[in-house]
Amino acid sequence: MITVQVVPFGKHASEQLAKCIAEAKQLDPLTSVTVLVPSNYASVSIRRQLAAGQHGPTYKLGAGIIAVDFLTPFHFAERLASASLTSSGRKPVSNAIVAAAVRNALANQPGMFASVTQHSATESALVNIHRELRDLDSNQLDKLAASNLRTSEIVKLHRLVAASLCQEWYDEFDLLTTASHLVNSDEADLDGEIIVFLPQELGTLAACLIKSLGSRSKVSVLIGTTGAH
Repeated sequence: MITVQVVPFGKHASEQLAKCIAEAKQLDPLTSVTVLVPSNYASVSIRRQLAAGQHGPTYKLGAGIIAVDFLTPFHFAERLASASLTSSGRKPVSNAIVAAAVRNALANQPGMFASVTQHSATESALVNIHRELRDLDSNQLDKLAASNLRTSEIVKLHRLVAASLCQEWYDEFDLLTTASHLVNSDEADLDGEIIVFLPQELGTLAACLIKSLGSRSKVSVLIGTTGAH
């Protein structure tokens, strides 16, 4: 079950997070709670604030914090799915591996990039675009490719890169996809409640994972608002 609360950014949001953790723990501070945060920085910051009791108690018996994990959606997916992907013989990909795959695709099918294949900026831009397009499914890529010739060439190159990597390597988006599958098939080991704290740029696959989690666990989503209209 997924419940959504709208809270103002800042102190009010942090206080509401403390209340949600306390409600999840009731009288047992060892009850497991997972907080999905927008960034690693947010993870460190809010953990320290809650541990210091700045926003109220995180369980009804007193201040402090215990048995609460603060993870980005990617890192949470890694916890759920990395063993499954590793057991299939695949390894976590690095930027250098993706860059090598881009260079190989450009060498074999340069298309409109033929005159700039040796330019470092071309490689860097295509690596970044590949990462952005990894959050789209096949139908979405088809629609994007149909928009114009330039976009079609970019999508084609992205697909070449993805195809060259998928047998031996996995990335964050593979983790999210696999984690959702494991949750939907009741194969994921889920423990305790989940709180999604002030999600920012939540991608399609991360949103799908949260939706899947809501079918198995209690999920509370705290949406931040500035109050501006």
